Order: sequence, then structure tokens, then C-alpha cells
Amino acid sequence: MNEYTCKSLPSKLYRVQYPGSRTAFSTEHGFEASDTITAFGPDKPNEFMLAIQKHFTWGCRDSLPFISLFSDRAHAENWGCKEPWSSHSIPEGGWALYTVSTIGLDSKSFFKLRDLMEKFDLEIPEGAKQHIHGAFVCLHHIPATAIVEKRTSAELEIGNCACGGVVETMGRGKRVGGVEAGGKAVEEGNVEEGIDEETPLRRDCDNMEAG
Repeated sequence: MNEYTCKSLPSKLYRVQYPGSRTAFSTEHGFEASDTITAFGPDKPNEFMLAIQKHFTWGCRDSLPFISLFSDRAHAENWGCKEPWSSHSIPEGGWALYTVSTIGLDSKSFFKLRDLMEKFDLEIPEGAKQHIHGAFVCLHHIPATAIVEKRTSAELEIGNCACGGVVETMGRGKRVGGVEAGGKAVEEGNVEEGIDEETPLRRDCDNMEAG
């Protein structure tokens, strides 16, 4: 599906990693989708389109080959602070915002949601539509070497979303001051892969992502 991949990428993308997310994270390997095998050839546009739709459907429990990312830091922070994934079995907190440098990454592994919706006339759940302009998905894997910054949920408390603060710079052995991102409010809705357990969400929301 190379004809649908990004021709260019923002210099940075942002990943909210939360408890129950199907995308795995480790400091050694970085981010890995729940399905790291499936690929889509040029003869499988329907399968690709269906997988994208499932990815942005919160209730979907399928293993999918995508990792969701935001292009806007303030949007990512505010979505994370809302914690739409939390429920009686998934406590609040414990999530983190990661900054991914795209320098050196293959743009052919990335897809922009807005472009896919235009090219495929794609329909996604209402709750995910607020993310159309800033959502990207990556196929299979984001290496740990591309992760340049981490902010924990404790550093991004609801009252301080999109504010400055102390951040952890990954792989550089130092800590730097936080960046003012500007508090842009977003509606609740999903941006990310479905949680592993079939538990009711604490809030009514569709998702922006399933992986």
C-alpha cells in the first residue's frame, strides 16, 4: 500500500501509552503493534481499509498492525489527561506521553488518517472524527532510538495539561525543561487501540485508535 503512505512526516509525533493499550512498549524495543506480521499488498485495499476502520473502533479486540500517533502535542496531552480508557478494572494514571522523532524513520511505514479518509471515502466512529486532521498510524514498529522524550501522567495532571514541566529525555542521559504546548481543549474520544480486556469504559467514548 505504498501509494497511500506519507510522502513526508512532521519532525515529531506523539504517542500516548496507557494501561491496557494493545501496543506494547519497552525501553529496548520501543513500540510494537499487537500484530507485527500482517502487511497489505497493492491487491488488498479492502483488507487495509477494514483494518484501519477496526483500529479506530474502541470496542474492537482484534490484533491489528498499527500504532496510533498524534501530530499535535497539546491535543495528545489533553486526550491523555481525559483518560477515556479507564474503567473499574483499569485505574486512572499510569500513562505517559512519548515524543517520537521521525528523523531517519521510513515514511512508507506511516499513514495519515485524513489522507486515507479522502482516498478511500473511509468512515470511522463519530468519537474518532475529532482526530482526523492530526492522527497518524505507523505499521508494526517504532524503534526505541526514535523516542526522544517521555512525560508521565503525574507530570501531566489534568489541571496542568499542555503546560510546561519536567520531562525525561530518552536515551540522552539528561533531563530538560518542559515545553509550553498551549492548552487546546479536545472532546473525549478515542485515538488509540482498544484495550485488552472486555470491560465497560468509565466514560462514553469512541476511540481514536485501537492499537
